[in-house]
Amino acid sequence: MGMLRAAAVVWLLLSSGLAYAHDGDPRLLVRDRNTPAELPRYETKKAWLSRAENLRRQILVSAGLWPMPPRSPVKAEVFGRITRAGYTVEKVYFASHPGFFVTGNLYRPTKPGRHPAVLSPHGHWQYGRLEDGAMASVPGRAINLARQGHVVFTYDMIGYNDSRQLSHRDWPGAPLWSISIGGLQLWNSLRAADFVAGLPDVDPARLAATGASGGGTQTFMLTAVEPRIAASAPVNMVSASMQGGCICENMPSLRVGTSNVEIAALAAPRPLLLVSTTGDWTKDTPTVVVPWLAGIYRLLGAKEPVASVQMDAPHNYNKDSREAVYAFFGRTLLGDANARQFKESAFKAEPAPDLLVFYGRQPPADAVDPERLTANLIEASRRQLAGYQLDTAAGIAALRASLGSGYANVVQAMMPAPAEVTATGEEAVVLEWRKQRLPARLLKRRTDRVTVVVRGAEPLHRALADAGQSVVAIDGFPGVAKPGDFHDTYNHTDTVNRVQDVLTALAYAKKLGARETNLVGVGQGGLWVLLARAFAPGLHRVVADAARFESDSDAAYQAMLPVPGIRKIGGFVTAAALAGPGSLAIHDTGGGFAVGELQRLYRGFRAPLTTDTAAWNDARIVGFVAQGR
Repeated sequence: MGMLRAAAVVWLLLSSGLAYAHDGDPRLLVRDRNTPAELPRYETKKAWLSRAENLRRQILVSAGLWPMPPRSPVKAEVFGRITRAGYTVEKVYFASHPGFFVTGNLYRPTKPGRHPAVLSPHGHWQYGRLEDGAMASVPGRAINLARQGHVVFTYDMIGYNDSRQLSHRDWPGAPLWSISIGGLQLWNSLRAADFVAGLPDVDPARLAATGASGGGTQTFMLTAVEPRIAASAPVNMVSASMQGGCICENMPSLRVGTSNVEIAALAAPRPLLLVSTTGDWTKDTPTVVVPWLAGIYRLLGAKEPVASVQMDAPHNYNKDSREAVYAFFGRTLLGDANARQFKESAFKAEPAPDLLVFYGRQPPADAVDPERLTANLIEASRRQLAGYQLDTAAGIAALRASLGSGYANVVQAMMPAPAEVTATGEEAVVLEWRKQRLPARLLKRRTDRVTVVVRGAEPLHRALADAGQSVVAIDGFPGVAKPGDFHDTYNHTDTVNRVQDVLTALAYAKKLGARETNLVGVGQGGLWVLLARAFAPGLHRVVADAARFESDSDAAYQAMLPVPGIRKIGGFVTAAALAGPGSLAIHDTGGGFAVGELQRLYRGFRAPLTTDTAAWNDARIVGFVAQGR
């Protein structure tokens, strides 16, 4: 009797999540922007290229650019030309989304011909693209680069100078739809690349990018996803320590499992210059970051190694840093290796009224406010999702091809190999996969029919066992008590961790010798089960409690399933499309869980889908699992 009581106490502790405090699960260790980056080792070119493909997709998914929106020709207004010795400067604006504008200045050499072009995001200087001081001069670098033979586009980061439609530091966006300041800024940079590439005096094979601080982040992010960037020079930003302090640099899910160093490596094998300084977080860049990046460049057989220069100065884009970039672009874009040719000449920035796009004039009449921009972007995503013909095989295939890989980057879970899962204990079991620990209960009746139950109670477990099932029962990840700033940028959400626990339990079921694996989710666990099915093909029967979840309500998702990007990627419908036409029952849908799209999908599968507005009791669940009814 004492042993039974002790086992019950252990199970209570495990199922309540209290034991996690002693288990050392790494998911309880919260990462943030200042957590030192782990730099993984890649032994082969194939291994890195596979990782690079996933990283690019992770960036685009995080930015709300998966699938990529249409990139129609840019219709720019270019006006107000001023001619100076060796260069001209003009005002520019164009729409990146309907009613949402990119604004900036275009500096061009007066010498005729087709020139390389340099995209120049400014960073978090007080005056943005108009900053002109000892520590940074955006007009100064643009003037000198133009005199040296480059077309330069200095464009506003969102919330600076002429780009005032959104607040830079506190606009919340719509994370469930992958709408954020950082995502919009990356899209603006991509459209800026389209703009300069289409200019008659630009050679589109010689595009480059440079910026410092937050502009450095924009530089390596753009380079990572835009293959036309032929050379790049992010200044005072790429570090294995601090990863960026602004909302524009911390899109949700961006750096889960990665860092700026890996993102910067996506430039390889293209020429890359890292400018660092002794006076900020890039002080260790030459000794930590550059050697690691050099390994990636060697794997890819790059023609030249990563270039690096460090200044003994505070955080800056000062004259010395600019001259290092001039020489780098002179060599890689102009074909002139003589650095003395690219020293900075004296310059004078134009007065602000002559550079500001909307000085003395009204912004375009069709400019949208933040609420309308958000609504427009959400509506565009809704139209895309509604466009798949789910009741046809071709429509299902199209959805899978378009959204399937992106779903894996939104719900960042994976099906473990059964051999990777270890278990300690008898009835009260602790499962371990990649050091993640999952308390479970095992009711084993020596059968190869195994049912994993998520959030179920003792009577259901016993009833399933009595019906001839081995039962693996879990509660799932207990949650992080005190998430930090930009928590979702660096850490899996609690929901994703719970989905992973479902998959770990399913892998353990296979390890037990399951010929037939069933899955049951009770209460909120039913929602995790519906998301997990996408990664677990071949399940025999699945019963998911919809828990009266309002599946078309952002507020409901935010309260119960706050996974960034989950709505843009298609949520439960995409998960079901990826899982295939398995035997699925969803109950307790009354109150708002929309089953119409799922029913269309199952018509396309030519398979039955069981739905019920009422909640099922244990007997009904057991009947469906054991007999399919």
